[in-house]
Amino acid sequence: MKRLIIITTSLVFVLCAGARIWAQSDYTSKLIGELKDKNAYVRIRAARELGRARDPLSIEFLIDALKDEHPRVRIFAARTLGKIGDSMAVKPLILKNG
Repeated sequence: MKRLIIITTSLVFVLCAGARIWAQSDYTSKLIGELKDKNAYVRIRAARELGRARDPLSIEFLIDALKDEHPRVRIFAARTLGKIGDSMAVKPLILKNG
């Protein structure tokens, strides 16, 4: 009986973790889309929220956001790339600040 309970508990944990990852990915996709919104404040919020999510899927879109016309979008994109910490972002950050 103990084995069944342990297996069931493990399965529930795996299912919950999978659902959380799927939900985060869906949320990240929504925020990535908002990085191209016409409203600068929507883009700023998206870049900031992507920093909280720290999802590596957003890196290339955040690198593009370093070229945004609004300085706060660029600032939050740079901060978020720093939080994610992927080496792919190093060169664009250096070029932007150099």
